[in-house]
Amino acid sequence: MGGLAFYVLKSPKWKRELSETRIEMDDKQVATSSPQVANENMAYKHVTRSDGQKIGYKIIGPSDGTPILCIHSFLCHSEYMWGKVLDESKGLAGKYRIIAMDVRGHGESGPMTANAKDMYDLVDDAIAVLDDANVPKAVWMGLSIGGMISMRAAIKYPGRVEKLVLLNTDAHGAETFDKVQHVVLGKLFLPIFGWGIVAPTVKKQFFYKADKSTYNELRHLLKSQHTKSLIGILTPLDRRKDVIEELKAVQIPALIIHGENDKALRLSFAKDLAAALPDNKLVVLPKCGHISTLEHPEEIVNQVSEFLT
Repeated sequence: MGGLAFYVLKSPKWKRELSETRIEMDDKQVATSSPQVANENMAYKHVTRSDGQKIGYKIIGPSDGTPILCIHSFLCHSEYMWGKVLDESKGLAGKYRIIAMDVRGHGESGPMTANAKDMYDLVDDAIAVLDDANVPKAVWMGLSIGGMISMRAAIKYPGRVEKLVLLNTDAHGAETFDKVQHVVLGKLFLPIFGWGIVAPTVKKQFFYKADKSTYNELRHLLKSQHTKSLIGILTPLDRRKDVIEELKAVQIPALIIHGENDKALRLSFAKDLAAALPDNKLVVLPKCGHISTLEHPEEIVNQVSEFLT
């Protein structure tokens, strides 16, 4: 999410946002949800990794459906991000077996008790989820960091990946400018003020347009997350290496979907990804920002369903 700290520093609104959204830092703070989501979370399972970190996931959809492993974006969790895409009546869960996992430090995989050293640690978290769910091979569908994890799974564990659905993601290494922003955020703003202070900027980077309801849901999401854990996940993000050349050898079919107006990860990243993967289809969604699953859920369901047919 390039430029996040820059916009926070220059914004005249940040002090007002601080008074409205400050999060108390506490090692015991955990993610919370609305009553409806809390009831759904009763279905979550957890697998404990060798470093002690618990990874939460839930399975929905028919048991005989093609399995799809869904991995959300940074700052989000499965319940927030996938929404209508995984709806059992009109979404993918009506036909496919969905394994929706939370990346360590987020949602049901928080708080983070052990940090990931690099992106491949997060890949191994996902493999542990599939193993726990007794799923030898799945379609990997990931957005942003979820896509970064998925494409690296195709490199490291090609036998575990049936197809790839890569949404609003990037195969390049971390940019120096972003690393600097993360240092400012991680060591100055977030440990003191929490994620609520950057809600206006996150909104601009997440969405092409966001009404008041969407913004309030985003603020609730940021308040509910465990701040130290989200700071911790910046480590593998900042250490990620460019995998463009490695992807050129990946023969797994891929569907690439990207928002035309994505400010967090620019559209050129999707085009570079499409140029690298030998077998792919690129779909650009107009009037769409970074979290395409919330802005264009019906189109994503249609594109994924057609791709998997």
